Amino acid sequence: MVMVGYAGKHRAHVAVVRRMVSAREIRIDHANWLNDGKIYVNDPVMDVSDANDWTQVKVWNIRSGSWGTKIYNVKGFIGPGTTDGEAVVASNNVNTVVAGWDDPIARQIASATNVTPVSDSAPAASSAEGGDELLGDDGADR
Repeated sequence: MVMVGYAGKHRAHVAVVRRMVSAREIRIDHANWLNDGKIYVNDPVMDVSDANDWTQVKVWNIRSGSWGTKIYNVKGFIGPGTTDGEAVVASNNVNTVVAGWDDPIARQIASATNVTPVSDSAPAASSAEGGDELLGDDGADR
């Protein structure tokens, strides 16, 4: 996921999507988010866009134990390429079909039929009990 406006208008932040919790929440791994040189694993991110299209997000602030106050604009998600190696132009129109392209993130978002309103409550429960085994995450950091 590429977020702009992270540290001024000429900088962006890249995070790896670890998993999708719901149509409005994902977990990411990223580094140096709080300008401390640390790596953050399984950090909650909430879609707060009016259109439920992941163009605006809030990130969980581990220091305050609450959702961050800043809304970040998302420029897009970097995913697997086409099977034929051709370049693909990103689109937030889930009805757009490009030959040879499979976008699992867009498919999951599009298939979520019960989108609930965003609240300022804590993120959904972590899957420390399971679900991240393939990623080598034992949940010790949660």
